[in-house]
Amino acid sequence: MIYATSRHAVIIGAGIAGLTVAMFLRKAGFTPEIYECHEDMHDTGEPLIIAPNGMYVLNELGLSARVFEMGSVIEKNTFRNSRGKVLASYVNAHPNGMPSVSIARSSLISILTDSALNNGIAIHYGKRLKNISGSYGHRGVCALFEDGTIVKSDILVGAGGINSATRRIAFPESPMPAYTGLVNIGGFTDASLIKRLEDHKTSVVSMGSEGYFGYSMAGISNSRKIGWWVNLPIQEEIPASELSEASKIKAHLLDIYKGWHEPVESIISNAEVIVKHNIFDLMDMPRWYGGRVVLIGDAAHAMIPHAGQGASTAMEDGMYLAKLLRYNATSSLVQIFEEYQHHRKSRVGKIVGLARRYGKPGRTTSGIRLAIRDFLMPSFMNLFGNHINGWMYAYKIDWNSSR
Repeated sequence: MIYATSRHAVIIGAGIAGLTVAMFLRKAGFTPEIYECHEDMHDTGEPLIIAPNGMYVLNELGLSARVFEMGSVIEKNTFRNSRGKVLASYVNAHPNGMPSVSIARSSLISILTDSALNNGIAIHYGKRLKNISGSYGHRGVCALFEDGTIVKSDILVGAGGINSATRRIAFPESPMPAYTGLVNIGGFTDASLIKRLEDHKTSVVSMGSEGYFGYSMAGISNSRKIGWWVNLPIQEEIPASELSEASKIKAHLLDIYKGWHEPVESIISNAEVIVKHNIFDLMDMPRWYGGRVVLIGDAAHAMIPHAGQGASTAMEDGMYLAKLLRYNATSSLVQIFEEYQHHRKSRVGKIVGLARRYGKPGRTTSGIRLAIRDFLMPSFMNLFGNHINGWMYAYKIDWNSSR
């Protein structure tokens, strides 16, 4: 059997998952080090809503107050049709005592990075993983980087996202990420330029024949911005060269959402930041661990964004893995990693399935179906809105319990 003896951990990836697991491993008595292939992680600008279960994890790290300060609490969800008619609106429950928060991904990463550094966690940028050796050995696992750096540790945590180098190297038999037929477009607009806005604590989703348009206030660099997002069904994966053409993207969106209620067109017209990318997900991974290597977050279970749980489940992974390592110091890593995979795969599998159902690309909805939706949705959402996803949001990991 193999054990963690020196309590040293190498984490590959300085995104949300990697930073979170590093801080919980620190709390569990490990010495974590993070290695990131990019030169920095502060340019990933797109809106993000952290669900209550994700906020619970951040609260356990003592970071919820900072997230509230940098972001915008979402107290109400409102659904409209493309003409602006309110179909449903309900106040969010706080099933675990925490609200949802809208924030820029870059702001969240900045908060996590500052906290990690303040806790003495080393972050090494510009380190691209080349190979892993000794992952099944009793003497540790070695990470070899393209610049020649070699680092030995007790465990190696792959937190590099959907294109994880750790997964590719350590689990070559694993499935490849698959294009889902959806393209995500999102960005930020200066709120002062928009005349008609909902209450700043409201998240709005407007739905029409071609899809939806979502927006809410979103903290970014302590300024008042609107974060907005759409997911468009596009059969063929878009070439990388076309993903950064902001003016063409804006023109395309204005064509799709022409005639929609205000402030949809105004938000698009005045957008300062636009991010566009193909949406991939990862079909069921048979194994999340092997020897001294373990995967978390999108590296293990990348999902489409329709359940709003990608970041939150990644943070849960990090907290739960660190808790098992904290309370099972005398157990073998195989036992710990197996328990981690069993528990997390059971929960995340349900969420991945839900996201796929919500996000299944569809055709233009007929006028009759739209009318039926507009008629039935108010009763359904007003009765069940807070209960549909309550099981996801109420989830808690008790850090101070060994069970």
